[in-house]
Amino acid sequence: MSDTQNRNVTLYALSTCGWCKMARSFLEENNVDYECIYVDLLSAEEKDKTISSLTERLGRRPAFPTVFCDDQFVVGFQKERLQEILGL
Repeated sequence: MSDTQNRNVTLYALSTCGWCKMARSFLEENNVDYECIYVDLLSAEEKDKTISSLTERLGRRPAFPTVFCDDQFVVGFQKERLQEILGL
Protein backbone atom coordinates (compact mmCIF):
# COMPACT_ATOMS: atom_id res chain seq x y z
CA MET A 1 0.00 0.00 0.00
CA SER A 2 1.30 3.45 -0.89
CA ASP A 3 1.56 6.33 1.54
CA THR A 4 -0.16 9.20 -0.24
CA GLN A 5 -1.38 10.64 3.08
CA ASN A 6 1.82 12.63 3.58
CA ARG A 7 1.90 14.01 0.04
CA ASN A 8 0.68 17.44 -0.98
CA VAL A 9 -1.72 16.70 -3.85
CA THR A 10 -3.77 19.37 -5.62
CA LEU A 11 -6.11 18.86 -8.58
CA TYR A 12 -6.81 21.92 -10.72
CA ALA A 13 -9.94 21.20 -12.72
CA LEU A 14 -12.92 22.62 -14.57
CA SER A 15 -16.34 21.74 -13.16
CA THR A 16 -17.74 20.70 -16.56
CA CYS A 17 -14.73 18.73 -17.85
CA GLY A 18 -15.11 14.97 -18.32
CA TRP A 19 -11.35 14.37 -18.10
CA CYS A 20 -11.27 16.34 -14.85
CA LYS A 21 -14.05 14.15 -13.46
CA MET A 22 -12.04 11.06 -14.44
CA ALA A 23 -8.97 12.45 -12.64
CA ARG A 24 -11.01 13.16 -9.52
CA SER A 25 -12.55 9.67 -9.59
CA PHE A 26 -9.08 8.14 -10.00
CA LEU A 27 -7.78 9.99 -6.95
CA GLU A 28 -10.82 9.01 -4.88
CA GLU A 29 -10.72 5.34 -5.97
CA ASN A 30 -7.07 5.21 -4.88
CA ASN A 31 -7.80 6.89 -1.51
CA VAL A 32 -5.53 9.84 -2.26
CA ASP A 33 -6.00 12.86 0.00
CA TYR A 34 -6.15 15.89 -2.28
CA GLU A 35 -7.46 19.39 -2.66
CA CYS A 36 -9.63 20.11 -5.70
CA ILE A 37 -9.76 23.61 -7.14
CA TYR A 38 -12.38 24.22 -9.82
CA VAL A 39 -10.74 27.08 -11.67
CA ASP A 40 -13.89 28.00 -13.61
CA LEU A 41 -15.84 28.52 -10.37
CA LEU A 42 -13.34 30.98 -8.87
CA SER A 43 -14.00 34.71 -8.85
CA ALA A 44 -12.48 36.57 -11.81
CA GLU A 45 -9.63 37.87 -9.63
CA GLU A 46 -8.86 34.46 -8.09
CA LYS A 47 -9.09 32.79 -11.51
CA ASP A 48 -6.54 35.24 -12.96
CA LYS A 49 -4.19 34.69 -9.99
CA THR A 50 -4.53 30.91 -10.23
CA ILE A 51 -3.92 30.79 -14.00
CA SER A 52 -0.90 33.08 -13.63
CA SER A 53 0.51 30.90 -10.86
CA LEU A 54 -0.08 27.71 -12.88
CA THR A 55 1.51 29.26 -15.97
CA GLU A 56 4.60 30.10 -13.93
CA ARG A 57 4.82 26.63 -12.33
CA LEU A 58 4.19 24.75 -15.59
CA GLY A 59 6.23 27.00 -17.86
CA ARG A 60 3.23 27.30 -20.19
CA ARG A 61 -0.47 28.09 -20.17
CA PRO A 62 -2.32 25.47 -18.10
CA ALA A 63 -4.63 22.77 -19.40
CA PHE A 64 -7.06 20.81 -17.28
CA PRO A 65 -6.94 18.63 -15.36
CA THR A 66 -3.56 19.39 -13.82
CA VAL A 67 -2.49 17.39 -10.77
CA PHE A 68 0.41 18.52 -8.60
CA CYS A 69 1.98 16.03 -6.21
CA ASP A 70 4.67 17.70 -4.16
CA ASP A 71 7.13 19.03 -6.80
CA GLN A 72 5.84 16.91 -9.72
CA PHE A 73 2.82 17.44 -11.94
CA VAL A 74 0.70 15.77 -14.59
CA VAL A 75 -1.21 17.75 -17.21
CA GLY A 76 -4.24 15.96 -18.60
CA PHE A 77 -5.66 12.66 -17.39
CA GLN A 78 -2.70 10.30 -17.69
CA LYS A 79 -3.47 7.34 -15.45
CA GLU A 80 -0.03 5.70 -15.67
CA ARG A 81 1.81 8.96 -14.98
CA LEU A 82 -0.49 9.69 -12.02
CA GLN A 83 0.22 6.23 -10.62
CA GLU A 84 3.94 6.90 -11.02
CA ILE A 85 4.09 10.27 -9.26
CA LEU A 86 1.67 9.15 -6.53
CA GLY A 87 3.57 5.91 -5.92
CA LEU A 88 0.53 3.73 -6.55
